[in-house]
Amino acid sequence: MSILVIAVGASLLLVGDSYTFGKISGPAGPSYAELLEDELAPTVVVNAGILASTTGDWLPDGAFYTNRILPEMPSAVSLLLGTVDALDEPDQERPPIAPEEYSQNLAAIVDQLILDGAPAVYLSTP
Repeated sequence: MSILVIAVGASLLLVGDSYTFGKISGPAGPSYAELLEDELAPTVVVNAGILASTTGDWLPDGAFYTNRILPEMPSAVSLLLGTVDALDEPDQERPPIAPEEYSQNLAAIVDQLILDGAPAVYLSTP
């Protein structure tokens, strides 16, 4: 078990898909973003989750990264991406992302976050 400690005046940026956004398909209850807000305070947690987004959508050269991550310059970033990457459903607009591409996308996002000054990046895979 790891414990996330956020210093006074710090912020935690949540980056991810529908689970981060707050829409979950599993058992009813609060999302992990809501639980973190309750534990840390809403002023500390910045939820940048976007429904149906993939790791490819969050790559450093894209609009999500530029518009949702860079302006925040958080003290820490939590990445929860991968559910939509792996989906293979008939009504889905795009095919699933191969495991190698998923890994490369995550590495590119994390590398750029560190280059842009994020002191801590936490990965959670679904």
